[in-house]
Amino acid sequence: MMKLSVSLAVAGTAAEACERFWKLDSLRQGWPAIQEVSVRYDDTVLQEADMVVEREGRLERIRIIRLRRGTDIEFFNPVPPPMLRLHRGAWRFASAGRARCLITAEREFVLAGRDGEPEEQFQSRTRSFHEALEARLRSLLESVGRQHLTRAEGA
Repeated sequence: MMKLSVSLAVAGTAAEACERFWKLDSLRQGWPAIQEVSVRYDDTVLQEADMVVEREGRLERIRIIRLRRGTDIEFFNPVPPPMLRLHRGAWRFASAGRARCLITAEREFVLAGRDGEPEEQFQSRTRSFHEALEARLRSLLESVGRQHLTRAEGA
């Protein structure tokens, strides 16, 4: 299983950032890969949703289950995206000083193997996927950070 963690400090409180990430339509504004969102269930602690996500030129329909624990949001995909055997993670929000919040994106995944694929090729694809996912998460956090900063400056 591969793990990764990406963090960024942004303007605002942990509670504000957590609320923004809980609302999938708000999250979608900062992550252009999310094409559609349909929330099936949301009681403010447990959320089930369907999303259409663009990845490498293809559209993928995924289902996501999310659980809010304080200012953390943990999630998993009951049926992982096509290239994965397992995908889960968390968004963690912590105070980072005066009017600042540290957002951390954590992910765990297992890439799906291909029939007859040599181990070295599988490991190479796994490293490439890890690097691409890390870059996507960093880009999302930077986008959200700019939105939070703009909001904080306008307040």
